[in-house]
Amino acid sequence: MRFQVTHLYLAYLEPRDTWETATQAPVRTLKVLADIMHNPGKKGEDLLWVLDKQLARLGLSRADVLSGTGDGGGENEGRFGMHASLEASNAAYVRRRCLPHLAWRAADAAISAAPELLGGNRALASYLADGVTWRRLRALASLPRADGGLELMGEFSDKAHAMFHKALGPIVATRPQTDMAIMELLRSHEREFFLLARCDVEQRKLGGTAQDAVKALGSSETNCFRSILSEIIAKSLFLMDWASEHGTVASSTTWEDLIAQATATIGDLQVNDAVLRRFRLSDGSLERKGWPHDTWVELAIWQILDDPILVADMLPKAMDFHRRIADRASAHLALTADIAGRPHWLAGAVLHRDPAKAQAAAAQLVHHLASASPGARSPFEQHLFENSVVFAALVDFSTARPPVCLWQGQGAFEPLLRLLGPQFLSNPDHVLDCERIHARWQWLTQTKRALKLPALNGLLKLMHYLEANGGAFPRHEDMHEHFHAARAELRWEAEALEDREEYIAKGWRQEAFWASRLNLRASDARLVDAPRARDPPGQSAGGTYSATWRNYVRQVLARGFWYSWTSWPDAFFYVLENKVVSGRGERSEGDAVRRSLAIAFYERAPGDVVRRVDRESLGVRPRLLSAAELLLLLGAVDPPEAATEAEKETALEESIGALDLRRFRGILETAADEPHVYSLVEEGNAEDMFLSESPFETLTKIALARAIERASGEPRRPNWASSLEDLRDRARPLLHPPAGPAPKAAPAPGRARGRGRVGGQGRGRGRRV
Repeated sequence: MRFQVTHLYLAYLEPRDTWETATQAPVRTLKVLADIMHNPGKKGEDLLWVLDKQLARLGLSRADVLSGTGDGGGENEGRFGMHASLEASNAAYVRRRCLPHLAWRAADAAISAAPELLGGNRALASYLADGVTWRRLRALASLPRADGGLELMGEFSDKAHAMFHKALGPIVATRPQTDMAIMELLRSHEREFFLLARCDVEQRKLGGTAQDAVKALGSSETNCFRSILSEIIAKSLFLMDWASEHGTVASSTTWEDLIAQATATIGDLQVNDAVLRRFRLSDGSLERKGWPHDTWVELAIWQILDDPILVADMLPKAMDFHRRIADRASAHLALTADIAGRPHWLAGAVLHRDPAKAQAAAAQLVHHLASASPGARSPFEQHLFENSVVFAALVDFSTARPPVCLWQGQGAFEPLLRLLGPQFLSNPDHVLDCERIHARWQWLTQTKRALKLPALNGLLKLMHYLEANGGAFPRHEDMHEHFHAARAELRWEAEALEDREEYIAKGWRQEAFWASRLNLRASDARLVDAPRARDPPGQSAGGTYSATWRNYVRQVLARGFWYSWTSWPDAFFYVLENKVVSGRGERSEGDAVRRSLAIAFYERAPGDVVRRVDRESLGVRPRLLSAAELLLLLGAVDPPEAATEAEKETALEESIGALDLRRFRGILETAADEPHVYSLVEEGNAEDMFLSESPFETLTKIALARAIERASGEPRRPNWASSLEDLRDRARPLLHPPAGPAPKAAPAPGRARGRGRVGGQGRGRGRRV
């Protein structure tokens, strides 16, 4: 567990005490806690023991923790995660997701969607981040040619300052800002950096990474793509910028509105002030250059190519690149936020400052609590529903006339405010302070290998205090109280050791004090040596027929393509993302699985093209729907009659096998009056295309059974129960039919025996000459 665990109890501390306790959770304890999270089972008791030990130092217990903010890591989520253990101790506990982590993972999705840039960016980072290289490039830019330089600018000119004012650092895998820093520095200076790097490589006879960096800088197409990716990363970090200005979501907006704004920002193509600032342009400079543009993608191309013919040739490739990257980032954010935004965020929206929005959220929450089955409610939702006083206040608030804020109404809704206020307003929706401390102790442990944990703990406390107090140390008088408390604690520890009659060598007395606090005693080894527990048989749904068929349908609906059912030929949907994002809470037996796809709807337009149905902005907004919900929404099938939602979902997904799903590839129409207009080509059956494009060795049992069903009509479910080898033997001739007998080779050309009828070659066998 990372230092986010401190946020679980920072809400209960006075601001003056925060500097003492922000780093109180020991490093070794948190490492042990992470090991426990990844090794559940009997270690669940050990997890609670470690957590109780940390909270007890502050005079608290797990029942005192009302809310927690985590990064979405495995140690936080799941049945054995931190949130689940705290929910079990306090039914009113509210789990939160760190907003900057959502932004970072969306930006990571954008970076991973551009593999053609990955190697070049790493080469650039490795080459430019070297201190010697950076100084050499700056010198080459100003030295005269007679001295081996390029004489591109003055040594202390404005242009030199714009290019070299800040040295670059390496790329950090989980921090996309480091990728963006390199790409933003190169933007509009690609030509200069290319000339400088080429000169440096030639003078120093560098190879390998340096050559790759020069190659990446010398490609105009790569430079255009790099500029576009940099802008998408900046847009993907919207939630991080928002969290730095707003402490909590509940005090500013609603979860749904915030995520909708974040996803719309990623795909937005409009040129605004923020875009111009990142492109180092202004309205005046843009007018002087005279670059015609409708989107910022065109502006990025103009900035690099500055030629109308080259810009027109590059625009389709650049827009296709933007669609691929922006769709991946926005879809990943929407899917992750859908899981993180559990229905308890409706309760957070009840605290909204707009009375109408707060009342609408309350009405929606009342409907959800009253209609959901007990197994489908989270512990927090169950607590709201079962607490008659709080639920009655919620109902009254949802029907109050006129609408008022929760803290108004002459105290009529006080029980509800007392519950929701501390849970949603006392704890920030980010863990940036903890991430900062986490980065520091990682750096210290990597660079100062002889550092002991007590000294590490003291350094972290000291740096945190200095940062919070403007770099000033506390006054001598202010420290007296803490000195006395620390000495009293050491005396108590010494007396405890004497009471246990445990002999400790003279030089290890201080070590013994810290060993107990940081879980370094020999008895603490039990926390990490237990074997990994396995899930009980039958609990995993991954091996059931319905689950495998559901996964097959998702694979057929590949991202980046348009689809349409023949029963509804004028309705098209584009798949932005088809992956499953983990982290969904447990469901009751009759609930639907609802594995959502990120899609966007298109419609036919004049000129045999398709355009977005939602054209309120210049971007493509993802909509989250499962395959079953998509069928019902498009009217492709009639709603089935089933007892539970799970049975309805299974029946709808099963009916997909009887429908003709068509797949298309889109070609951007750059001459259209609006963005995201495509001509659909390469129409074909979606399953045929999936089976033909997938390597035979990667096809699953359900895919092979489906291929047999489509070819011979045999039901797929009985065949799915066969072995993988048997299915491959039966499906291989169907998917890859054997070639027929090889045609006989034509006779070698030679001189014919006899004369042709019209002076041509005769019909006899040729004689070799």
